[in-house]
Amino acid sequence: MKITVTGNGRVVAEIIRGKAGRAFPAWREASRKIGDEWLAEARKLSSVQYASTAELRRLGHPYAVRHFRRRGRRARGMLPAPAWWINRQTGRLLAGWRGEVKEIGRNIYIRITNLAAYFIYLHFGTRKMIRRPILGVSLRIVRRRLGDHYQAAQRRVHGLGG
Repeated sequence: MKITVTGNGRVVAEIIRGKAGRAFPAWREASRKIGDEWLAEARKLSSVQYASTAELRRLGHPYAVRHFRRRGRRARGMLPAPAWWINRQTGRLLAGWRGEVKEIGRNIYIRITNLAAYFIYLHFGTRKMIRRPILGVSLRIVRRRLGDHYQAAQRRVHGLGG
């Protein structure tokens, strides 16, 4: 099979060839910015201090699964805050957040982790505690601003600043 590039196609090919060196660094920078924002949102959602342990106990442990399985009037305990706001008690969860951008070949991966041993139980829940989807919610918040980062990367690739 033979492919020929004529007039306009050749001009476009020349333009693209000149930008190849700027594309990957621009996307790498955009990925780092997205990762930093995602990490900042996760930290923000895990830094709320809205109730002490005693107050949560007085509320009847509002994040217990038993409140969500009942039927009738007492079907659900009143949550003091949305489930994805993690009530800060010791600060271990807040201090445990780590973010990294990995490059494997030409692929870029953003990874957010938490070093607190109990984070997995908060995020996925247990048989006694509801799930607290902090990473998903923080990613949804950041997704609203993804277009801005992508547009900035494209402007940088095309030499238009950004």
